[in-house]
Amino acid sequence: MSDSVVSDSVVIVGAGPVGLMLAHELALAGVRAVVIERSPEIDDRTVSGLIHARSVELLEQRGLMEPLRREHGEPLVWDRLHFASFWLDMSELAETDHSVVLLQNHIQRVLSDHAAARGVRILRRHELIGLSQDEEGVTARVRSPLGEEEIRCRYLVGCDGEDSAVRELAGFAVTRSGPSWYGLLADVGSYAGPVGAGSFHEGGMFGQFGDASTMFRLMTIEIGVEAPPPDRPVTLDEVRASIERITGERPTVEEPLWLRRHGNVTILADHYRNGRVFLAGDAAHFQFHPAGHAVTIGLQDAVNLGWKLAADVQDRAPAGLLDTYEAERRPYGRRACVYGRAQMALLDTADGPSALREVFGELLDHEVVNRHLVRAATDARHPAGGGDGLLGRRVPLVRLGTAGGEVPVADTLHAARGVLLDLSGGAEPPDVTGWKDRVDVVAAEPAPEIPASAVLVRPDGHIAWAGETAAAAGGLRPALAAWFGEPAE
Repeated sequence: MSDSVVSDSVVIVGAGPVGLMLAHELALAGVRAVVIERSPEIDDRTVSGLIHARSVELLEQRGLMEPLRREHGEPLVWDRLHFASFWLDMSELAETDHSVVLLQNHIQRVLSDHAAARGVRILRRHELIGLSQDEEGVTARVRSPLGEEEIRCRYLVGCDGEDSAVRELAGFAVTRSGPSWYGLLADVGSYAGPVGAGSFHEGGMFGQFGDASTMFRLMTIEIGVEAPPPDRPVTLDEVRASIERITGERPTVEEPLWLRRHGNVTILADHYRNGRVFLAGDAAHFQFHPAGHAVTIGLQDAVNLGWKLAADVQDRAPAGLLDTYEAERRPYGRRACVYGRAQMALLDTADGPSALREVFGELLDHEVVNRHLVRAATDARHPAGGGDGLLGRRVPLVRLGTAGGEVPVADTLHAARGVLLDLSGGAEPPDVTGWKDRVDVVAAEPAPEIPASAVLVRPDGHIAWAGETAAAAGGLRPALAAWFGEPAE
């Protein structure tokens, strides 16, 4: 055993946005986290440049959007979204369901810096090569340039992508479905050929972005085509051939700056938990995601799991709390997989799917269809709720009028603690006796966007209880116990 053994820590495999967000969540709660990552550094190039408004909200509620704005400026709002190359009507939803142009490597750097500042150990050039677990914890076997070592932890989480080593080593069963897809990303200095930002062709999807003053970003996606073996380097000839198959036109492509191949089949883990090992992000659900929702869904996984793991490590979790992670998040992972497969079916060029595209296009004339497609995978509501009420929904990130001035709801969640919003205007003080070490109380004026006199908000921003009075409602204390454990004496 090495001196890196920490029995009450959580080991996270993968230093992408999901793994780093989870590490930051644990650090906010005072839990030691170790991140294992094979790559030597954050890649300056990025696969994703768009994130959905739900991701922005998660970053806002942890105070992480401000450093991103400070370092990279106000992100550009992108009020367009496509589904299988159909542009959806965002006119009624753009304020709340837009995307923003925010590079994945910028998010990773801010998350990495803030997590490290809170004590997270990020071990680069480290690869997980084995693991075993028992009733007390997990032993991870890790290889680095210095040799092999073992790290002992309470829990281990795989955030290591579609080819997850954690998923394989821990024996998670998965369901693979649908056709394969094969895509290329290429940043090049010289390009002449077909143009179009995410245009649909009989052979697949093609996108060309940028101009000669900087570089060109080329994107291809072909449905039903298997990618070459991962150990085969990507070449410019491969890029040219893919563009020609899709568009029918042979491009001129020179001066490669960065080439990347991606694709697979749809993968959904049958369970997100196996004993003391968990999966999150692409390791749990890998799907066709041309609209950029994969990061959003993965960040939601991380924020849902983080506070629950922290509560368990600190021996204050109520019974069954960790099991709610899979119960709450897997339905959205499955939905993302289903909607990804639906998009691939619509992109197929066969006669049947072509007719389906025509009918589908007519359905998009209805606003309710657009709304559903825009929000289907990202607007998470957990099973605690029922009907059209507040329970299980994300708390609206509005500005609250408090004695100290206006406060954004997001600011009350910066510490990743529970929050009881007393919106009674001071009529009745809320009673959280016994939970003040886990739940903050914020008194504010009534807010029309939150139709209740008081709401209990979980650390992930979802409403666990809502009532007409903060003090007298009988459901508050059971809700506190159900989500935050028994009261302190």
